[in-house]
Amino acid sequence: DERRRAEQLAVRLVEVYEQLFLYLTRRERIERSVSLLSDPLVEVRGFGIGQIERMLRNGERADEATRRAVTVLLDDPVPALRLRGVRLLDDLGATDLAARIVERLPRERDVEVARGYLAVLAGRPAAEVFAAVAPLVRDPALGEAAAAVLNRLADRKMMPPDAAVQLLP
Repeated sequence: DERRRAEQLAVRLVEVYEQLFLYLTRRERIERSVSLLSDPLVEVRGFGIGQIERMLRNGERADEATRRAVTVLLDDPVPALRLRGVRLLDDLGATDLAARIVERLPRERDVEVARGYLAVLAGRPAAEVFAAVAPLVRDPALGEAAAAVLNRLADRKMMPPDAAVQLLP
């Protein structure tokens, strides 16, 4: 079966990358990891994400070019990789992440990814997210996560003056 063979080849390719990365310098690992984020194979993109996540766990800092490159994950066709991407960008401290999430939130169709977006927004409250998050309070799947974001905005006194009017039915 061709599908099974393709999956086996993808797994084998990741194993080869794992071995290769053992011999690379820190700079080379970062460069290669970034280049893997746009690979056509899901497994290879996942490996690239994992390498950057490992770098952060090891206390290494990413440069601005790496942060910019990771933003490609927000548009990945695979929901699990979009979710890992938004979390990774949060860990990297991407300064424009709230704006990028607000731009994507209305068209996100995967509930888990949308919840992940909202969790990140709750962790970094910004007044400009209110308009995108407020309508989600009534969404059965996202209401609780949206309410958490709005609660953080209220705690930080970042709600717009007419917030009550916008939230009441």
